[in-house]
Amino acid sequence: MQDEQKTNAIMLNALIESSYKLKEWRVGDPAGLSRKYKGKPDEKKSEYFISKNSFVAVQAILNTHLQVLSQQEFKNFGSLIKSYELNNELSDALMYLNASLEEAKKIKNDDFSQAEVLYENLKKLHTTYYISLIGKLKITSKILDADGD
Repeated sequence: MQDEQKTNAIMLNALIESSYKLKEWRVGDPAGLSRKYKGKPDEKKSEYFISKNSFVAVQAILNTHLQVLSQQEFKNFGSLIKSYELNNELSDALMYLNASLEEAKKIKNDDFSQAEVLYENLKKLHTTYYISLIGKLKITSKILDADGD
C-alpha cells in the first residue's frame, strides 16, 4: 500500500475482472444474453447447475462488491474513491450494485429466463467500473482475455 496508484489499480482491476465474469460467465452465458451465447440460453452453463445455487453465488459476489465500496465503519476502497471526490461515479456503482442485488434476489430456482434485467444492470456496473472509475482514477486497465471471445 506504499504505492497508492498501484494499489488503486489492483483493487479496481479486481472489481472489473469480477464484474466481467459475473456479467458474462455467471449470468450472460446461461441466460443466452452474452455475445458468445446470444439467443442460446442453456442453464447447464450456469456455475451451480445441479444444486441450483448459481444466484446465491451471484448475490454473494454482489455483497462482496458492496462491502468493498459502500460506507463501512472502517475505511475501504469506497472511502478512497470518495477522497478523490468521485462521488457521482461511486454513487452510480453503488446504485447498479444494489439494483443488481435486488434483481438477483427475485430470481428463484436459478431460472435464467428471468435474468435480462439483472444482466443489463451488471452491464452498467461493469461500464461504470471500466470506463468511469478507470478514467477518473487515471489507472491503466489490464486486458482479461486476448483469445477472441
